[in-house]
Amino acid sequence: GISEAQASSWQLFPNPNEGPFITMVPAAFVGATYVLTDQVGRTVQRGQIQSSREAWNLPASAGWYVLEIQGLAPKKIVIH
Repeated sequence: GISEAQASSWQLFPNPNEGPFITMVPAAFVGATYVLTDQVGRTVQRGQIQSSREAWNLPASAGWYVLEIQGLAPKKIVIH
């Protein structure tokens, strides 16, 4: 299974950002599904993690969002 340390050992930076950011996840999570939601819980984007280091560029308006990757602790993203 996945250890608790692995579940919390992923990075998202820079945060806050202006739309572009990078995620780094353990290799075991490549292929995991993700959901990005806005502050009222609407799904903004969903898909699958393609690589352990992935560049994102959200066409999102300013505010905060939550990125949930299956099996990992969710992270809040702040976009200016």
